[in-house]
Amino acid sequence: MNNYKNPLSPVHISFENTLTSNADELAALSIAKTRLNNQLNAEKSVNQRMSFHNGNTYEGDMLNGLYHGKGTFRWSMGAVYEGTWENGKRSGEGTYKHPSGAVYSGSWRDDKRHGLGNYKYPDGSSYKGDWLAGKRTGKGKSSYLNGTTYEGEFVNGKRHGEGRSSFFNGDSYQGEWSENKMNGFGKYVCKNGEFYEGSFASGKRHGRGRYVFQNQSSVEGSWVEGIHQKSE
Repeated sequence: MNNYKNPLSPVHISFENTLTSNADELAALSIAKTRLNNQLNAEKSVNQRMSFHNGNTYEGDMLNGLYHGKGTFRWSMGAVYEGTWENGKRSGEGTYKHPSGAVYSGSWRDDKRHGLGNYKYPDGSSYKGDWLAGKRTGKGKSSYLNGTTYEGEFVNGKRHGEGRSSFFNGDSYQGEWSENKMNGFGKYVCKNGEFYEGSFASGKRHGRGRYVFQNQSSVEGSWVEGIHQKSE
């Protein structure tokens, strides 16, 4: 039996051409098994508690000298992360609490919020949805302390794409957004039932559109920075 390798094992077991008996083969297997066990034991995670000179502490699993597995890191200024780690970085599921009152609970990758997660801000507002490399990107819902909500698409932490917002005064908007502003085609409905449907730019009626009043009368035409342009 020559040059045999076990593809499922991190240690390849090799046999020399000089093996001439079953005893030699068994001895070689024993040596290879010992090497494999030594390697696996070296890679096993251990649970440790560590304290640093700056007051930070870590308690949890470690692998090859790095935080790896489940663990809790406490910063001296009061912040706490409890969750999973991978090669020294927050990765997987975990919760981060800041002394200001901010709390994030959800997915992480490479020490950043990444995936699906919930963030509660110190002022009581919140966000639930997708994250990408630490920023709100994808689909999500923001709720603010004054009652305003936004549900839709985000890019780099800003309302960007298709979305709906209900404002604290009872008005609402459904349509396109660009960098936190109504931009593109959309419909703005006032609390009293009047509405504008058409083009927006930088948060204002701009371009072609139609405004419908409470009595169902309407005006169509062009708007420039929120002002209807009378036809000549």
